[in-house]
Amino acid sequence: MGLIKPAWQSDNKEKALRAVEKETSMEVITKMIQKAVLSEVRQAADEKLKRITDLLIIANKELDKHQFSSMEYLDRTSSQSLVEHFRYASREAISKISSQSVLADIAKNATDSGSQEAALAKITAPEMLLDIIKNVIDPFVCNSAIKSLLNLNATLENLADNCVGVLIVLYEKSPEGGGHATDHIFSKRIKQIGERLANVGGFDLMKRVHENFSSSYSVYGAVRNLEMCWDGIAGWAG
Repeated sequence: MGLIKPAWQSDNKEKALRAVEKETSMEVITKMIQKAVLSEVRQAADEKLKRITDLLIIANKELDKHQFSSMEYLDRTSSQSLVEHFRYASREAISKISSQSVLADIAKNATDSGSQEAALAKITAPEMLLDIIKNVIDPFVCNSAIKSLLNLNATLENLADNCVGVLIVLYEKSPEGGGHATDHIFSKRIKQIGERLANVGGFDLMKRVHENFSSSYSVYGAVRNLEMCWDGIAGWAG
């Protein structure tokens, strides 16, 4: 019986690229660049490694307590897990990063909540926040990303679109795709969206998002579940 190959060695491009996105080890990412079957996977791994390296150099320059050069820093940490590297990234370093993709990497992979919060606070691209909500398991990061997305300085139209996007992602992640009103964490997130809409645009904005979600997401039971979760918010009757 042969050994099971890692997902990044698959000839299924979508599966292999997901593995690159989720990987946290620089050693494994380097192997991906060298040995992945698909050229698109090797390229994605190479781009991720470059983003990581840029972040490490920035972090090294910002931290006075580390007195060795950037190259020495990279040499010392190159075989460690990516999440270990982010322990050296201070909030000051993160504040100097403008790349949305690098900030998203920090939000996904940092082990301390301070670095994650600092990165999420600087992400202004809705698609990046939606990607974090979709792919991160950590409930703290997911909830913080939802909060950041709902609090973006946006028009009512953009807020409505963002909320529909979040709802679709959350329901796609739920069992069977239809959601469960009895799931406390799930229902709390759905309620959070309804409350934000009610605070900004009242019942009318909630109704608009409900209609847009209904026309965009057709999994059985999802719309009814949304109505139940929003029961009582701004007069909503679930």
